[in-house]
Amino acid sequence: MATERTKLPARPTRARDAIAREYSELYEFAPLIWLVLDASGIIRDINPAGCQALEIERSFILGTPFRIWVVPEQRQLQLDHMRRCRGSDELVETTLRLKSRSGNLLTVRLHSISSRANGALVFPSVAIDISEQEASDNARRTAELERDLADQERRAARAAEAAKDRLIATVSHELRNPLTPALMAASSLASWPDLPERVRHMAAIIKRNIQLEARLIDDLLDVARATRGQLDLRMQLLDAHATLRLAIDAVAPAARAKGLMIHEDFNAGPHHVRGDEVRLQQVFWNVLNNAVKFSGINNQILVHTSTCADGMLSVMVRDFGSGLDAATLERLFSPFEQPRVPVGGRAGLGLGLSIARNIIELHGGRIRATSEGPDAGSTFEVLLPLAVCSDAELASLSRPAEPAETGVPAKGQVLIVEDHPDSGAMLSACLSQQGYAVTVVSTLAQGLDELRKHWDIVLSDVGLGDGSGLDIARSASASRTPPLHLIALSGYGTSADIRASHEAGFDHHLVKPVDPAQLIKLLV
Repeated sequence: MATERTKLPARPTRARDAIAREYSELYEFAPLIWLVLDASGIIRDINPAGCQALEIERSFILGTPFRIWVVPEQRQLQLDHMRRCRGSDELVETTLRLKSRSGNLLTVRLHSISSRANGALVFPSVAIDISEQEASDNARRTAELERDLADQERRAARAAEAAKDRLIATVSHELRNPLTPALMAASSLASWPDLPERVRHMAAIIKRNIQLEARLIDDLLDVARATRGQLDLRMQLLDAHATLRLAIDAVAPAARAKGLMIHEDFNAGPHHVRGDEVRLQQVFWNVLNNAVKFSGINNQILVHTSTCADGMLSVMVRDFGSGLDAATLERLFSPFEQPRVPVGGRAGLGLGLSIARNIIELHGGRIRATSEGPDAGSTFEVLLPLAVCSDAELASLSRPAEPAETGVPAKGQVLIVEDHPDSGAMLSACLSQQGYAVTVVSTLAQGLDELRKHWDIVLSDVGLGDGSGLDIARSASASRTPPLHLIALSGYGTSADIRASHEAGFDHHLVKPVDPAQLIKLLV
């Protein structure tokens, strides 16, 4: 038996009129754009919000095609919207960009649904202004795009920086290789008593310039490390006066060649600092070397130390040479700046003072320059924090070193693994002259084969043609009777390179060119 559907009572006419008035008010005063389109897309009705958005009175807009208010490039999209409306009873949505009478643009989301009014097909529609949302979305997409581009640029910059570092490291390695035999040959000739003084003098000049070339290579590497904050420091308690005297001794030959007198005036009371001795000597050498370069013949250089009230040690180097103008002082410590030409010489790379500033700042100090102008000389001041240390530390530091053994060292068996023929030959000559029995091989395979024998000393190049010299260290360290000295030779000298050598088993890592005196000192 079919169930009879209960009919709802008809709504009274008065109630229908009240609802119509209620919706009529909502239509008129809603902040949204409400409009009625006919089947052809003609505007049959529009509320005040729509008129305000299009900046035109209702009487002028009624009866106009809605598409004339759509930007030209999207009018076909509006026609497609009407076609979909006519073919569906569902809600149809389209995003359109409208243009008001004054030319203002707004983006709306048009929602339309089919209906009947007086027997005719109409499409009541709501156009929701999404301009702000679109602007927000565009801003977000732009920000995301800019972020992605910035990420790409950072990755590209890091890749370029890494490539540059690899290039500098590779070039420096290749430049160092031929310097090793040249330095050893010049050192041997300069110290050979049987040679005429004139020949030994010329050899000393060659040696000095090779060492200068090696320092320029080191400067290129140091400025790259300093830029990335990767300068390594081995901090220890130091006598700053002793470190300063080492730098003075290093520049003394160049000063004598120009007839310059270096006057020491060490007035500092406490003069101990905590620092890296090699790096601080590098700073002092650079400042002193500049004083020598920019001083005229037969002049003088003053080196003065004092203790400051703020707990800093002051090291001042005063020259009476070419001086500095104000513009030069401003950029003096910038990398690759060489604002003045040495007296009777050529400009260099302009890296030394930039590196010096980085080193001093890593020590918690400062470096500055002053001058009264061109031809008035210059004063460089290095300020370093004085060390707070115990009497026991000072006593340990001042204890005299045990005297080194003199004469020719006891003979030992030395294996040299070096694929650069000249370097191998000069290392062999240098050590043979000291009384060692030397065997030279040029490949990793030969070196590993020789390690089956016992060796007192093994020196190996790290970058061999058929492998890594680190394998030599690993194999030698693992033998039943490892060598007394395992020494790495390399054109690479970063902290990572040195750490890798030590981890492999090398006792020392010598960066090419190898100074014969430094090598012999390690073996004594």
